[in-house]
Amino acid sequence: MSGWSHGYNVSTGYTFGFYRELAPDWLDLALAMRGLETPRSDGSQPFRYLELGSGQGFGLCLLAAANPEGEFLGIDFSPEHTAHARALAADMGLANIRFVEGDFAVLGQSWPQDYGEFDYAVMHGIYSWVPEPVRQALVAILTSAVRSGGAVYVSYNALPGWTSTLPFQHLLRSLEVREGLSGMKAIEAGRDLFGKLEQAGSGVTKALPALKARIEATHKQPAAYLVQEYLHENWHPMWCSKVMGELAQAKLDLAATANLAENLMPSVLPREFQQLLAGHDDPRLREDLTDCLINQTFRRDIFVRGPRRRFPAAADWQTTFHLWRLNTAEPPAAELPIATAFGSVKLAAKAVAALLDALGDKPVSIAELASGPAFSGKRHALQQDLLLLAHAGWIGVGRRADRSPEQATRCNTAVARLAGVGGPYRHLAAARLGSAVGAGDSDLLLLDGYLEDPAAFGGKAEASLKTRLDRLGRKVAKDGVALSGDEEAEHIKRLAATFTERTLPLWRELGVVA
Repeated sequence: MSGWSHGYNVSTGYTFGFYRELAPDWLDLALAMRGLETPRSDGSQPFRYLELGSGQGFGLCLLAAANPEGEFLGIDFSPEHTAHARALAADMGLANIRFVEGDFAVLGQSWPQDYGEFDYAVMHGIYSWVPEPVRQALVAILTSAVRSGGAVYVSYNALPGWTSTLPFQHLLRSLEVREGLSGMKAIEAGRDLFGKLEQAGSGVTKALPALKARIEATHKQPAAYLVQEYLHENWHPMWCSKVMGELAQAKLDLAATANLAENLMPSVLPREFQQLLAGHDDPRLREDLTDCLINQTFRRDIFVRGPRRRFPAAADWQTTFHLWRLNTAEPPAAELPIATAFGSVKLAAKAVAALLDALGDKPVSIAELASGPAFSGKRHALQQDLLLLAHAGWIGVGRRADRSPEQATRCNTAVARLAGVGGPYRHLAAARLGSAVGAGDSDLLLLDGYLEDPAAFGGKAEASLKTRLDRLGRKVAKDGVALSGDEEAEHIKRLAATFTERTLPLWRELGVVA
């Protein structure tokens, strides 16, 4: 292994993203929809949450802000990441979170007693990018750190979907190591090299037609992501069966997927796919076969230490999950296509409209929806539609419709202020979702203005946005083109009106702001 980084590329810091699948309420919904008991019986129950590989810490800070009853610990090997995370937590005024700079290889040998056990443990962007000894250490950590009934989220590049990209990643890494090219220079050289291979009619580009699309996609992806994705000494896309075998050593069983739509498999797969799976009862073989059928590229698996099935007639869990409409746009008149790993699923417009109308602009529990006249006797269809619409971002889910937004507001005040001076943050804590929502540049600048003076904001929203744009030296853009003059002023007016009339009221309902 290569020093303290264990071969993990540290030339560029990790991204500042947020991943909704890591939210405890989201994980609970995935398990509940699979008929399993969740680590918490309801959203008011205190819990402990561990992130292994917490990166810059932004995502974990948002979860801590949105879940004041939770206790959060983030561990990362990078001093740069840890320093940033600690400063961010302090800036947000969070008292229920702690960040530790630690080496998994060391912690796997001796898990500190004062760290204790956790109800949730998550690993995003770690497992298939580290060498086997570090994976073994991670399994040892989970053995000590996850309580009975606790849930573990692990995401990883999956086979067979990444097979076509193996030559590209290998040569990118070779260009970095053999020719001394660093970061984006290695990425750019690799793209150019594969362009020449294609022009020459190489055997590899003929045998792997999907490779071209994967390389073209890199032109639209952030530099930090590309470096962190491709330029590691260890880059090992994995079969699900292998991950299941390794985590079984920590008494962890695959229970669900945080890709909500994929929990509907195999019943939503084409009939011939279902027939092919029939008769293969071994769980590991079925997962690998399913991944072959859909050419799976990335998995977000949820494992449980001692999964327990819910009693058949138990329905109390439905009262603890509330739903909000997040997308205020009108759905298509005919049908709504939803992209999933197993293809596009088309929901009938009538069914979508009925569900969105039932939600309105207030939280509704799953139990209330299921007992409504529009869904009587349609439990299975309702469950499928809910999972698909949540997957597509049309609805949000949370377990505490009454949670105070005080801590989230304090956190988001800091996020908006930092965005106002050029900070790279594009999400806000949402207390009632126990999660976070995405926020564009203009919305963050408008939020900064609103929080500065809520009473007077309505009359000066446009001026507030223009002042902050000027401070950053930015112009608003439409279709990628910077605007100026009257056109810019009109666009700023529309942005301010949309924020004031639609975005801000929704954020108040979600507990983004008080």
